[in-house]
Amino acid sequence: MSNFVYPLVLDKIDTTKYAEEYVLIILSDFLTGSMLGNTKDLDRVRDIYRVPYNIPLKPNSPVSFVKKKIDNLASKYYKIDFFQYSFIPFRTVNTIGIISYKIKPKIGVLTPEDVSLFVDGDLRLYQRGYLSQQFKTSETSIKFTHNKNLIPTELRMTITLPLGNQDKVIFDDLIASRDETSKWTSKYTDDNDLMRFDSLRLTYFLPSFKISLDTIINKKNFVNLNFAYEFKSKYSVANAQTLKPASAIRKTTLCIFLFILFYDCR
Repeated sequence: MSNFVYPLVLDKIDTTKYAEEYVLIILSDFLTGSMLGNTKDLDRVRDIYRVPYNIPLKPNSPVSFVKKKIDNLASKYYKIDFFQYSFIPFRTVNTIGIISYKIKPKIGVLTPEDVSLFVDGDLRLYQRGYLSQQFKTSETSIKFTHNKNLIPTELRMTITLPLGNQDKVIFDDLIASRDETSKWTSKYTDDNDLMRFDSLRLTYFLPSFKISLDTIINKKNFVNLNFAYEFKSKYSVANAQTLKPASAIRKTTLCIFLFILFYDCR
């Protein structure tokens, strides 16, 4: 029953690892449906429970239960055609088909693609002493539009310094993480408003963080810094296993305003 495969596979995936997308590859003879596709899966379930095709399903019947389960899971994801291929194996006349999809969660507010992530405010770095490696970031907010099924669990901040053809990483760490009680914590701040969510503006509050940068920051022979924010999140669907499906990344470039102050030049 090829068409019923991917929701069930997603329900069994290892949730200890994050992924930007899932690729589903189905190898089948597809005898119960059309070539390289199966539209007869529900009929096969009817066959298993000996329910005639022309009889309406009873709400609490096993076939209805299977259909509701699959429909619920499938409605939370969308498939993107990736590739398809067919061949006839040696010593058989039955065609074997390989069909592949990219599977992504429907995490948008209005549509599956209605997801955005950007810094909603200024970004500044304040040096805490002459030639010091210690800096404070300014308070700001991150706008992250997503539906209620997506639950952010970690936020990583990376600061890089462009040097010719490569970037020098001068800071890279988790600046916020959600514990088992759903409380946000950080070793770089003790602000209780850390990651406060504004449901009207769809923003997360970032307080000032006390961070230490690489000593190269004091050479003063560069023009800008690159900031990247990466959310890791879990995808929760009612009556199904929670996934950790996606990393959302936003990069912002900052230019020097003073040697002790970096200002957002967007």
